[in-house]
Amino acid sequence: QKGLIFLHDNVRPHVASTIAQKLHQLSIEVLPHPPCSSDLSPTDFHFFRSLDNFLIQKTV
Repeated sequence: QKGLIFLHDNVRPHVASTIAQKLHQLSIEVLPHPPCSSDLSPTDFHFFRSLDNFLIQKTV
């Protein structure tokens, strides 16, 4: 089974201690991303293209 990876933008709800503890308990790896960054994260380009393709296939 592959582990989950969570990428977030460091906004307060995502980095609250209760959330961080739960992610750790669930063995979810957290990828850091600078807060308030205008840059896309390295995965955004590929993720949104894949998501679009997936959603298009679901609606056909």
